[in-house]
Amino acid sequence: MNTKVLLFSDQEISSLLITYAENNNYDIEVNVRTAANGEYLPGVLDFKPFIVIIEAVSPMYQLQNFFIDLREENLVLRFIIFQRRGNEIFFVMSNENSDSSLYFYKDFFTQALSPIYNCRKMRYHDQIWNKFFNLDIRHYERRERLSEILCGISNPEFTDNREVYNLDLRSAGYYLFSYDLMPFEYEDHLLNKDIYYFVGHALDIEFLVELKSFNGGELYHYSPNHVYIFINDFDCKSVASGINKIKLLAERFSRVGKCRTACLYLSSRIEKIEDMRDAYDIYQNIRNYAFFCKEQEYLTENYVLRTKTQVAYGDVNAILSDLRDSILFNHVFDEIKVIIRKLVFDFIKLSYNFSLYFYCCDSIIAVLDEKYGDLAIDYASRLQHNIDFLRYTSIEHEYGSIIGILEELARKKNETNKNTLVFEAFTYIKKHYTEDIKVQDIASHLHVNGNYLSQLFKRITGQSIINYLISYRLERAKQLLMNTNNPIANVALLSGFQNPRHFSKTFSKTIGISPKDYRKSTS
Repeated sequence: MNTKVLLFSDQEISSLLITYAENNNYDIEVNVRTAANGEYLPGVLDFKPFIVIIEAVSPMYQLQNFFIDLREENLVLRFIIFQRRGNEIFFVMSNENSDSSLYFYKDFFTQALSPIYNCRKMRYHDQIWNKFFNLDIRHYERRERLSEILCGISNPEFTDNREVYNLDLRSAGYYLFSYDLMPFEYEDHLLNKDIYYFVGHALDIEFLVELKSFNGGELYHYSPNHVYIFINDFDCKSVASGINKIKLLAERFSRVGKCRTACLYLSSRIEKIEDMRDAYDIYQNIRNYAFFCKEQEYLTENYVLRTKTQVAYGDVNAILSDLRDSILFNHVFDEIKVIIRKLVFDFIKLSYNFSLYFYCCDSIIAVLDEKYGDLAIDYASRLQHNIDFLRYTSIEHEYGSIIGILEELARKKNETNKNTLVFEAFTYIKKHYTEDIKVQDIASHLHVNGNYLSQLFKRITGQSIINYLISYRLERAKQLLMNTNNPIANVALLSGFQNPRHFSKTFSKTIGISPKDYRKSTS
């Protein structure tokens, strides 16, 4: 059983775990790390633990980024995530039913901390969970009402629900803010469901702190990946003052929800509650545009309308033609990067047009196929054609992917050419080994510089051309000595050695015995 435990916590917790493991002869290696700037992944890649124990501290988006890192690295880990409240530790962990060895780690964790802390394990929506997050039946009823408001509700219904469920929403004037982490569940969702919901609810608290510090409102926790916040408008003497306050709140929300895949959206002012559905529909329509403007702290309909430009297809095709020529005819790579940058940032990014993006990607794939053939096959899939996926990345990131693909293909093509050159050198040696050939003869035949060929040959094969030629000739001599009765002098000439004496000396030094004795030993 893998007994590596990676811990992200302070000295007190680490000392308790390590001391307990040592005193009770547990075969457990506890490695303690700090997550500088929320960087958990380097420790995982370096230590390769079976289970990771993390003390969840604000900001929670750093843990969400860690889960994204694991997905991108195709890693599935087991977790214990905990928080401290006084002398109690509340923790969630990966599903023991999925791996019985997790019972062992749960006992180790709780017993090690028991001298100081009362450890309480939580499951999604169990009694301890609800107590920890201050959730009760009224919370879930309020959640249902907020869902109805988001999907569309009349003002009389809203008025009744606001009174019955004590909703912190005014009678008129709202904004809708959404935090949309990603459209897909994590690969290991069933294993780590409690983990993801715990982090999601802890994130809700961070949002609520900011919300309550302003003008109040309500939060609707749809899933670990989706949060919708209803914000009460501000009572201000001027429109500009109200707009500035809502922008300030949105900026604070953006800092809370700074997961790198998140789509953050702020609606325009919603006059009455019946218009909430319209704001939600607008968000659904423009959320994809986050791909083109990821640098924005949050997305608004006004920003999209203000910055979106018409596509000049003639100019795009002209750039694609220049790009094709540059790639096919080996122009300077920096020039190719300039062309791609112009295509991506002067046209695709400003168009907010996925069809244009896909069209340009297909054109690039076609050129790569024409230039690199089979080498390009595995790279085509790396240019994403899935809008749901793309809106959680950015056009800047995909631009980097395109440049990386071109660089990698050029390198592989270069390596293939180099390997082909060495193979052709092998072929030449096998054909002409009986002649008095030199390195320059081979290089001239291959139309390359002799020093370059020598360095390349040694880097790829581990030996010089001359040493390979001598080894090949000696192998041929051994075959002749075993299978023919040719005199030693003839064997030397037939093997490519022009001087029989030099042949005998080289053979004896390399093989360990003379040619004559070798023949006797193999007869």
